[in-house]
Amino acid sequence: TYIEQIKNALSFQRLEMLSEREIDYGKQLEISDGENSITLNIYYSVKKGISTVIGGAETNPLRSLLTRILQELENSLNPANIHSWESWLGTDEAGKGEFFGALVVAGFFADRDIVPKLQKIGVRDSKKLTSSLIESVAHKLYKEFNERICVIVLRPETYNRLYREFTAKRKKLNELMAWMHGRVILDLQKRTGEKKVLVDKFTSDSNLIRSLKGLEQVELLQVPKAEQDLGVAASSIIARYHYLASLKQLKSKFRMDFRPGSGDQSISTGIHFVEKYSLERLYEVAKVHFKNYDKIKAKLQENKENL
Repeated sequence: TYIEQIKNALSFQRLEMLSEREIDYGKQLEISDGENSITLNIYYSVKKGISTVIGGAETNPLRSLLTRILQELENSLNPANIHSWESWLGTDEAGKGEFFGALVVAGFFADRDIVPKLQKIGVRDSKKLTSSLIESVAHKLYKEFNERICVIVLRPETYNRLYREFTAKRKKLNELMAWMHGRVILDLQKRTGEKKVLVDKFTSDSNLIRSLKGLEQVELLQVPKAEQDLGVAASSIIARYHYLASLKQLKSKFRMDFRPGSGDQSISTGIHFVEKYSLERLYEVAKVHFKNYDKIKAKLQENKENL
């Protein structure tokens, strides 16, 4: 429901919902950041649909944050209205939740004039495309729009090293990803001069903004399901293409089949890899901070004890 989506968005921004009560034609939520509180009335009618009213004083520091949260939610529910820019940069990533293979962030410089071309060559959310279609559309994107594309690929060895460096500084995976998005945006902005940026939401705006210190006057919009925008969709296809290519490279090097995902199959593959190459070399093919790594070690120990 809409209210559940609001609750999820509030939780993402580390805001607490103090209360929820029925009012005429809707509900009222009381929201707090630990220091300040504000009310949000949510109304529903058959004729007008859902509407919201933010309570409290104009000077309440939560007002602007809540306004932005509601706008981002509306954008995610109405993707055609995400923005009205004539040109923009879109970024997305692939490989974040995959045990084997690289972490990839891609960016694409889009404008209204090329939207029909993007539609014609089949650009849409990469999650709705097969691997063969991703490869086909990615090749077309590179052929038609090579100068509009920027990619950062962290293969497992590099990824594991950077992850250790970030965690040593008490930073998390999302901050590593924010750094990658920031580098892609910076590179594309230097090439194009574009300052409007649309990102598929994966972290707080503050995390991403901290990674954009080299950029000037960026107009940043970060929303869930941004792949419904063709600029971000093109980025998602390019990122997925390079992620799948990283699996092919591992297959060629180690003569083993590495598949996307982080389920039981990845654990079985990991066990087979360790038996063939050693546990120490797992960092060459996998993201070793995943729980899968400990499960593989435990299973190998269990097998050893059962001999």
